[in-house]
Amino acid sequence: MGNNLGLLQSEQAAPAVLRQLASLARPGALLLGTGMDPAGSDPEHTAYQDRNRARGRMPGQIRMRVRAGVLATEWFDYLLLDPHELERLIGPSPWRWDTIHEQGPKYLAVLRLG
Repeated sequence: MGNNLGLLQSEQAAPAVLRQLASLARPGALLLGTGMDPAGSDPEHTAYQDRNRARGRMPGQIRMRVRAGVLATEWFDYLLLDPHELERLIGPSPWRWDTIHEQGPKYLAVLRLG
């Protein structure tokens, strides 16, 4: 596993992603998500985060695509967020905090379906 919380994409997309995951699970299910707090980034990334804020995006929202040789995906959003931002995003969803395990800027969040 590696930063799979990035698949929440953005503040706008996260509610739908969380609802879709909930529709596939039973009450009490656990959702394990790894993330990384972008706050500890180097100055180059800090400037990117400042531009995101100025554009109304989350600081750790990355626009990217994956390439392999001549093949490439479409551009998509990928989200780096701190635990407090994650807590805010799951607020309106059926998922609730269970536990969080932090190690430096990286963390594992365990969410439980209510």
